[in-house]
Amino acid sequence: MNIDAYLERALAQKVSRRAFAKRLDMALKRTNTTSGRVAKHLAVSESDVTLWRAGVTTPNGTECSRICSLLHVNVEWLCEGDSDARSHESGKYRRELV
Repeated sequence: MNIDAYLERALAQKVSRRAFAKRLDMALKRTNTTSGRVAKHLAVSESDVTLWRAGVTTPNGTECSRICSLLHVNVEWLCEGDSDARSHESGKYRRELV
């Protein structure tokens, strides 16, 4: 899968960016992960992560993939909210993310 093309297509609309931001924020809260930790993990600024969480901008494909790995969620869920492709963690966590 070309994750950059997938991400660009999925997040082309402003509404999609806001939905992405909401899911990202939800996953961060569920895992008690700070924007600072994500920024450090990805070697980006904390303000970049803040802009992602606000739905102003979105991460590139590599960054998105690394975020998903850190937060234990699938790219499809984070980008599109696909309920069949949520977290690969425990069932309890998956149900909470829906």
